[in-house]
Amino acid sequence: MPEGRIVIAGMQTQGRGRLGRSFFSPSDSGLYMSILLRPDMAAADAVKITTAAAVSVALAVEKVSDQKPDIKWVNDIYINGRKICGILTEASFSMESGGLDYAVLGIGVNTYEPEGGFPEAIRDIAGPIFHERKSDMRNRIAAEIINNFMRLYDSFEENSFYPEYRKRLLWVGEKINVIRGRKLLPQCLGLMRTVACTSDMRTAEKNIFLQER
Repeated sequence: MPEGRIVIAGMQTQGRGRLGRSFFSPSDSGLYMSILLRPDMAAADAVKITTAAAVSVALAVEKVSDQKPDIKWVNDIYINGRKICGILTEASFSMESGGLDYAVLGIGVNTYEPEGGFPEAIRDIAGPIFHERKSDMRNRIAAEIINNFMRLYDSFEENSFYPEYRKRLLWVGEKINVIRGRKLLPQCLGLMRTVACTSDMRTAEKNIFLQER
């Protein structure tokens, strides 16, 4: 299957997010797309796909709604404290080259609030971009996201998405929870020169650096 193949759906019966969590994908309210990619990049750089996609969604939402989305590291988009988009990149790696064989970029956008509202489990977290229906809006958002992403994807080596990502990043300078086996309380200091999330366990503050390679 050639690179750039895109599948767009108006609902998903088994939507999936990070760590195998379910992703609520009801009919007639959201936009769900998957993009097949075959990038020439090392496995360690695969997170660039997700970060560039986050910028692509943020730019699209700003253009069609005049709202200002925020990005929560690494794959969620928020408006006014509510999650309006989740992004998941899954990939196959080559053991011989250390690079990617292919990647599938998945993007789910809450365009409108679903009939009956969001499920209780996510009611305090999720939100829509729009509270009223607008003509052809899901198609417009899809076109903007795709155009933005493919433009950034073609210039990955230049890291052209980095300034836009950095200025939208949530929680810089704030205390955050990091859970990996046990709970830590580090501080998010911002982005450095590699896109990765690391903490120095030897320091008293346990600072988090979100890095851009």
